[in-house]
Amino acid sequence: MPLERILPDSVRVIADDLPGHGVRRDEPFDFASAVGGIVAAARKAGPSTVLVGDSLGGYLVLAAAAQLGDSIAGVVAGSCTFAMRGLAGAVARISLIPGMVIPPGAVRAPIDRVCEPDVACAIEARGPAPAMRNVTTRALIGHDVLADVRAIRVPITFIVGGWDVPIVWSAARFARAAVAGRVIVEPNAPHGVGILRPAAFAAAIASMQDVA
Repeated sequence: MPLERILPDSVRVIADDLPGHGVRRDEPFDFASAVGGIVAAARKAGPSTVLVGDSLGGYLVLAAAAQLGDSIAGVVAGSCTFAMRGLAGAVARISLIPGMVIPPGAVRAPIDRVCEPDVACAIEARGPAPAMRNVTTRALIGHDVLADVRAIRVPITFIVGGWDVPIVWSAARFARAAVAGRVIVEPNAPHGVGILRPAAFAAAIASMQDVA
């Protein structure tokens, strides 16, 4: 896991696979229950906790932080500044391919190409879950992620890849909706910037914990 490699030993990293992913691939994915698990873990971890997520994980930590008030230190959310509502939701629905099943082996080459070797090994050991794309996209269609952002009472750092259109286009709007929001754009990076530029996430986490 890239953040465990970069963050100092004094920072405790708590990470778990989501339902339908990794070692929990046989569990059905449900957005509300996934958020509930994050909320419970954050409350147990204490007020210095920074919630961190990328892509689907970003949407989930924003929803969880909206329920946690000021009981956490902050949020670092990557690749998730796209509200799938209205026309955008219709476009997202069109992108779904009925019955789409992508064999995990089909994503192995891209992972090996773009990720550091230890990151690629960690992903492959947990088991990629490309076939979950339809399930998780459906869960996000209609979800008001901007309402989550407006409800969050702690600082949010949005990290987006410069090539991740339209995520990068709407990032500034999300930051303006936050009580305390900022955007970091990682140049020449696509969607899923968390595994490609973990140093940006580590720096954002450290700055929030320093304040806390």
